[in-house]
Amino acid sequence: MTHGAISTVFAAAEGILLLGVLLICMRAEAVGRWLGVVDHPDKLRKLHRAPTPLVGGIASMVPLLAVAALEGWRQPSHAPLFATLAFSTAAFLLLGLADDRRHVSVTARLLLSTLVLTMALALQPSLTLPTLAFGAEGAAALHLGLLGGPFALLCLLGFQNAVNMADGADGLVIGMALGWVGLLLLHAPPELALFLWICGASLATTLPFNLRGKLFLGDAGSYAVSVLIGMAAIHTYNASAELSAANVMLWFLLPVADCLRLIGTRLRMGRSPFEPDRNHLHHRLAAVMPQRAAVAAYLALALLPGAAAELLPHRAPLLAFSVMLVYLLILRITSPVRRQSA
Repeated sequence: MTHGAISTVFAAAEGILLLGVLLICMRAEAVGRWLGVVDHPDKLRKLHRAPTPLVGGIASMVPLLAVAALEGWRQPSHAPLFATLAFSTAAFLLLGLADDRRHVSVTARLLLSTLVLTMALALQPSLTLPTLAFGAEGAAALHLGLLGGPFALLCLLGFQNAVNMADGADGLVIGMALGWVGLLLLHAPPELALFLWICGASLATTLPFNLRGKLFLGDAGSYAVSVLIGMAAIHTYNASAELSAANVMLWFLLPVADCLRLIGTRLRMGRSPFEPDRNHLHHRLAAVMPQRAAVAAYLALALLPGAAAELLPHRAPLLAFSVMLVYLLILRITSPVRRQSA
């Protein structure tokens, strides 16, 4: 069998795995009960109407583990990359599943996350960040050297927490993830292209069920999706000569900025930085407009500047400034949402 034929067979097999995504989504309630991950409304912070299975992450990410294995088999020279992606995704799925089933303490979660990511970065050097190049062809570059590994670790940990904090409205995190996959595909090296296409298809299959309130991503989903997207972004950035660090930062700016604001606000109030509340950007938007419109507004502010930077790459700093200006204006004209009484 020729190499082209083998690639076609592998691509077909990976496409068939998408049926697994659909099957889990269709059987979400039964899967959620079996795994013990059903989210019950409490009339305080969890305001959804009915018990909802937290299996969106299981549905969208588990088949990707098999896809990563097939891609590693199909591309032996990149097998370590796909092994690292599969290991990290699986580890964070399990960590998130444990958090969904029975709350994992913040300290334990951070320690385990740090351990998994440290192992992943040690196994795959293409996921570190030795250089941050800004401007055309690295006109301005910051060489991190040995600090590239710790900096990548900090970025991945921060991004994981930012995405988890943003996961509070149907369609929000999956919508952002789809946008990020689309942006990554504009620059992705050949070894990642098919994997990212299938990742996008998996998320797109899960999205309608999430929008209809049939399932939530859960911590398993937000942890795994964020780490997978973060690692894919680092590998793509390192492999692409024309992709500026400023553009990549712009892609993820909004959820990261909101996460940093929430942590700072909670610390000033003498609370744990990871204590849940209804002061997130999506909560504020939903207080002044319908939920679907709030999600659309958040997604527009999060993704459109990154898309614009593809047409105007030298304007990434200006676009980032514009995002922050609009973000601060929204915070100025809205207020934290008070918890409802039980």
